[in-house]
Amino acid sequence: DFHPPNHASFASTHGLEPFRLHTIPHPYDPRASLPQMLWPDHCVQGTRGAEIHDDVQAALDMREKAGTPVSYVLKGTDARVDSYSAFACADYLQFTNMASILHRAHIHTVVLCGLATDYCVRATAVDAAKFGFRTYVLQDCIRGVDPSTTAEAEQVMSWYQVSLCTW
Repeated sequence: DFHPPNHASFASTHGLEPFRLHTIPHPYDPRASLPQMLWPDHCVQGTRGAEIHDDVQAALDMREKAGTPVSYVLKGTDARVDSYSAFACADYLQFTNMASILHRAHIHTVVLCGLATDYCVRATAVDAAKFGFRTYVLQDCIRGVDPSTTAEAEQVMSWYQVSLCTW
């Protein structure tokens, strides 16, 4: 995530409490709206929360110095619409360059970890499978927001032949 400060997913943008469903305007169709879970402000551009962890960044920098190309995919950059998946935003209104980067590099397998199992991990895993990648989710390297939606996310991922495994 690399959100602008006034992102549509932030409860603060709407003057509401986080962790509730809210309706936001559709970014392209003024007659339509989108459901949006409201979150605490997170991963705001220009803040420490949007930075890659120092240890991970150091490893990426070492790979680049060794001649291995590293690509960064920023998501959630449009203040008007949320983006759980690393491949596309809500309702596939916009796409990132993730699939293109992976296909050009002849990568066939995606291994996922991160937050949150029931939102970003689920959406990214499902989209990776839809784009034809063999997809693994490291269960001991993820965490969900809510146990019930996390269980549902794991079920949905299994429908797309996403493999849930441990590190």
